[in-house]
Amino acid sequence: MKEELQRTGGVSQETSRSIAIMRFVLPFAVMAVHVFTLRNFHVKGIEYDFSQYPVAQGLEYFVKTFISDFSVPCFFFISGFLFFSSGFSGDIYKRKLRSRFWSLLVPYLLWNLLMVGYQALHFTPLFTAIAPSLANGHFDMTPGVFFLRFVNPPHIPPLWFIRELMTMVLISPVIFWLVNRFSWKVIAVMWCVWAVCMMVFTFGYILTITQSLLFFSAGSTFAILRKDPVAEMRRHIRAACIIFGTLGLAGFVMCFTTGWQSAVALKPFSVPCALVIAFTGALIWGKSDLRQRLLGPHALSDRFPGLSFMIFASHWLIIYDMQFLVFAVVKPTSDIGVASCVILSYICLGASIMLCYRLLGRVWPAAQRLLTGRAGKKKKRAAATAAA
Repeated sequence: MKEELQRTGGVSQETSRSIAIMRFVLPFAVMAVHVFTLRNFHVKGIEYDFSQYPVAQGLEYFVKTFISDFSVPCFFFISGFLFFSSGFSGDIYKRKLRSRFWSLLVPYLLWNLLMVGYQALHFTPLFTAIAPSLANGHFDMTPGVFFLRFVNPPHIPPLWFIRELMTMVLISPVIFWLVNRFSWKVIAVMWCVWAVCMMVFTFGYILTITQSLLFFSAGSTFAILRKDPVAEMRRHIRAACIIFGTLGLAGFVMCFTTGWQSAVALKPFSVPCALVIAFTGALIWGKSDLRQRLLGPHALSDRFPGLSFMIFASHWLIIYDMQFLVFAVVKPTSDIGVASCVILSYICLGASIMLCYRLLGRVWPAAQRLLTGRAGKKKKRAAATAAA
């Protein structure tokens, strides 16, 4: 296995295909977590208090117990693995800093600026004519808040992942030294710290940084020690499914009885199991004849290379507007109707982003590359072509 990884730049063909599948699917899971985290709102004379709709609330709890909190750790794990998969040196570190400037920092700044502009748009006469409830409001953001929210929290809250990923890239030499010095022991210590923080903090920077450090370092450890994550994880799939299923059901019951915050205590055990299931599931799907018949030899991430990033970064902009629009048009009154509208909001949100991605690629491809972190890749291809 080590020889195979060395021949393929540190990533086996099976692992590379599995990662490509996961990187395309996981943003949809992140979007689902945010869409199905329901906030009460008033639209068209109807007050929607989701605690009064058990089916819709059950849908929310299902997402929180079976989907929430594992997609972002998977992203960190993949990022750490790929960062070190081709080795590590001073020159490699400098090269990767330059590439992350285009793939992380530039889109991070652009999407935050777009969010500020979109928030301001809500208070223009055109928008307030559509939404009269905003007519007496005004855009209130001081310069201090404007600059502070490029850091913590970002103007687009899900972009905390990009912020922490940039931090992990900066401290990657320290992670490399720790793994070489202590091997898996450093991951065990990080897991203990993260588990304690999960018990103590529901939200906050300490929780995000410990989670980021643990899973980025775990992926890094596989790469540095030349371990194939797919080959290692598939051995534990049976135990992972049993543990994850049991904890998921327990958390689902706890959401209704003691509140969803109490179910967070299960995450230090369920999230690693979800990681094993995600990698193994991607491996199985990648090998399946059905995938070959539907998609051919290429993954969707090859056909639409920036779409997953677009979905991850942009869905927060219009998530609540889309929910208001769907509920205003459908006007559901039954429990099943409300739950169906939440699902429809998710579908419409994803379809809208995919449409914008395709239109942007045709009308303004340079902007599409900047917003999806692919601007630097075009320069690399052009340089390679010129050299040839």
